[in-house]
Amino acid sequence: HDISLASYWLDAQPTSVSAMGRDWINRGVEDAIFATLRYPNDVLVHLHASWLHPRKTRDITVVGEKRMLTFDDLSLTEPLRIYDKQVSDERSHPSFVDSFATFRMVVRDGDISVPKVPASQPLRNECDHFLDCIASGQTPLTDGREGLAVVRTLDALNRSLREGGRELRIETA
Repeated sequence: HDISLASYWLDAQPTSVSAMGRDWINRGVEDAIFATLRYPNDVLVHLHASWLHPRKTRDITVVGEKRMLTFDDLSLTEPLRIYDKQVSDERSHPSFVDSFATFRMVVRDGDISVPKVPASQPLRNECDHFLDCIASGQTPLTDGREGLAVVRTLDALNRSLREGGRELRIETA
């Protein structure tokens, strides 16, 4: 689940959320949603989910200070790509983005690397890990606390949808 992945990568839970969506086909069930999750240190995660999208996609893009990566869960050959793309220090100039040409000068494109990612079955891996934890007595990577945090986030997203996209804090108690 996207929320679990983001929380795992950021080693934190979202503090607030907002969501907008529409239910064109089935009343009460959004066909497309756009959601923003706010994490500590003002990190934002943007989610888009749609039953109506013309093609099935499961893409994640992570934008960092020095590199960016994309993960395409449906790609069997190149699921992970790392882009050496960043904003140069020229952005400190007072009028650093006054035109598209200036914007192109401060965004530096570099190499793209495609690490080899062994093919696997994620659901099987998760089940195997869970069974191993039962056998060894270890705590799973995603335990009941993680599940509860995701449910709280989903609940806040649902309430935000009903309230027209208002940003809502996530209850933690």
